[in-house]
Amino acid sequence: MGSDCAGMGTELFALQALGVEYEHVFCSEIDERAVRFLRHNHSCPKYYHDMTDRGDVSAVPACDLYVCSFPCQPWSVLNLRKRQKDVRRTVVDHALEYIQTHSPSWWVMENVAGILPTQRG
Repeated sequence: MGSDCAGMGTELFALQALGVEYEHVFCSEIDERAVRFLRHNHSCPKYYHDMTDRGDVSAVPACDLYVCSFPCQPWSVLNLRKRQKDVRRTVVDHALEYIQTHSPSWWVMENVAGILPTQRG
């Protein structure tokens, strides 16, 4: 199990509640309050502060389940006018690079309708 933009590690609580055995091999999170919560409640042997600044993605541990809750604001319908200027929009590219490099069996990412191209009929 690996998680980027981990927040408070809610995916880990879900796995625990379901009785799923897992090994948390890495996580990343930039919010210091969330980091304190993560470190207090979950074991994470490899911690990255910022997933966009960790260098060679092939050096990041591989996992079977990858979860990334990247910032949704750049893709939000309410943020359309600012989208191109919002630096958070590149975070999803790093998540996709991880998936492409390591091919986890399962991956879960933020669900925001604005990330998909609009189809006009």
